[in-house]
Amino acid sequence: MDDAALWVYLDDEGGRQADLPLRLIAEGQRLAQATGWRCCGIVRHPAVAARLQAGGRGFELDGLFALGADPECPDAAIAVVAERLAACVAAAPDLRVLVLPGTTVGADLAARVAARLGRPLLSQCVDLEWSGQRLIGRRAVCSGRAHQMVSPTVDPPWVVTLDPQVLEAPAAPAPHARVATLATGADAAPMTAVARVWRIPAAELGVLDAQVVLSVGRGVAADALAQVHELAALLHAAVGGSREAVFGGLVQRERQVGASGKWIAPRVYVALGISGSTYHLMGIREARHVVAINTDPTAPIMARAEVGIVADVATLVPALVQAARPAAVTEI
Repeated sequence: MDDAALWVYLDDEGGRQADLPLRLIAEGQRLAQATGWRCCGIVRHPAVAARLQAGGRGFELDGLFALGADPECPDAAIAVVAERLAACVAAAPDLRVLVLPGTTVGADLAARVAARLGRPLLSQCVDLEWSGQRLIGRRAVCSGRAHQMVSPTVDPPWVVTLDPQVLEAPAAPAPHARVATLATGADAAPMTAVARVWRIPAAELGVLDAQVVLSVGRGVAADALAQVHELAALLHAAVGGSREAVFGGLVQRERQVGASGKWIAPRVYVALGISGSTYHLMGIREARHVVAINTDPTAPIMARAEVGIVADVATLVPALVQAARPAAVTEI
């Protein structure tokens, strides 16, 4: 075993990805065991490590480092974090691989770090393996129906992002590790600043990008679509549809979900009046949680759903809209 190290960037993104650090640690340990390298964690600020440890998520690592990049909002601080992380990587001669999560923030950070260092970026890998000292990343292509094998052609360090959906947490929590703050060698002012922050309207949100997708089928009447879109806006969700919904003019072709449309992997998928053909179920096989609303309790979608509701969409959706609306304020 040499003194080489593998670093895993750990961040719960302000609590939005609470379980992600522990899953990344488990994957980092697996990769390190395959090479005999040390597995170390790195966070953007000691407060992040303290918050993770306070939540019962321990670290079984050979080292846990903090960058000292302060702002709690990772979106606003991304330029500062990238600059400090790149400086630390450049100053670590024993570092071979830097692994980051393939979340929106993690992918942005990885691209900035790789560009600053002039190093290759293996993005959105679903698996990593070793051939001697050669790193090979496996990436999903063709909407997950095929894999592409990629490998850096230059010497390390290499920057990698892993698709968070393939990461699994260990069976038991690990002991805590002592946190050491790294000196980056420079505290230069950030070269960019956030000028404006806005949210894409639900009507413009694509089904591939949304964490929540409401999908309509032939069981939804055209006059109920307005309330489906209102519910989507309240939940910041995208609206999609089945093949039959596209043929019926309920949704555009680019919003079709299924094997003949888009293969999606949202956090929550809500099927409204969709029976669930084999091809449709193939398109949502990567969805984390599925909710089905249908008048037919024997519809195939019910077997895929974690929550199945036997009800008429035209009756239930208005009730959901009322429940999702902000509480009215009464002036006294």
